[in-house]
Amino acid sequence: ETRPRPAYPSSKSKGTDWDKLEAEVKRE
Repeated sequence: ETRPRPAYPSSKSKGTDWDKLEAEVKRE
């Protein structure tokens, strides 16, 4: 748990969900 997570700590357990979150954030 020492990863530089983005501003939306949704899945702190997962470290590869940023791709999906970033895709949704970029869509907005």
